[in-house]
Amino acid sequence: MHLQVLLRTMHVQVRSQTIKHYEKHKIINDSIQYKLRTHLISPTIQANEIYQSLDSLELEKDAHDDYNDQLLLDIINDIKAEKAEYDKFLLYKKYYEKFMKTLESKYEKLYDEEPEIFHLLEEYEYIHPKDFKHEQPKVNIIILDDLLGSHAFTKKTKSVLTNAMIKNRHMQICFAVLVQSIHAVPKNIRLNCSVFQLAAFKNKKIIFKIFMKRCLM
Repeated sequence: MHLQVLLRTMHVQVRSQTIKHYEKHKIINDSIQYKLRTHLISPTIQANEIYQSLDSLELEKDAHDDYNDQLLLDIINDIKAEKAEYDKFLLYKKYYEKFMKTLESKYEKLYDEEPEIFHLLEEYEYIHPKDFKHEQPKVNIIILDDLLGSHAFTKKTKSVLTNAMIKNRHMQICFAVLVQSIHAVPKNIRLNCSVFQLAAFKNKKIIFKIFMKRCLM
């Protein structure tokens, strides 16, 4: 998937209606429209009506009210498994097309050179790719809302969250961190956010202070 929308964003004093933006504006690349899957970790799920209205969020499956490292790893592994299934379909399609273009008299030579082609085709009984059950990978966004003070924002060097944010491009994951105070977020997390969104502050000095500290991070 060549979609370049993989971000690490931080939203400060922003109401969660902003997340609706991801659903309103379709994600299209090379004329292909990608579905969005939202994963939410927040202790205020029930109190936030916006989360109840997100079409991309399956509350029973993908909404969690308490953060722990294992939960984040499970979410990431689920996403990776979904991508692996699609990658397998693409590989099967490639092998099938190569097999069909090969003359029957050349099958033995092809098997000697690339036996993996036959192994995968045999696994699915040489079905046509259009009959191969698969689903287009989704654009996944993990929302971390109101988690300051939780284990998510540890100052430890080997942070599971920080490591996941660094490697998000390889895992087809976007992260959205929603907080009330940017400076309460550990520096190693802030440094790995590529986009910052600040809501309107009554005191403009606060925005200037955040801007200056961001420049000096």
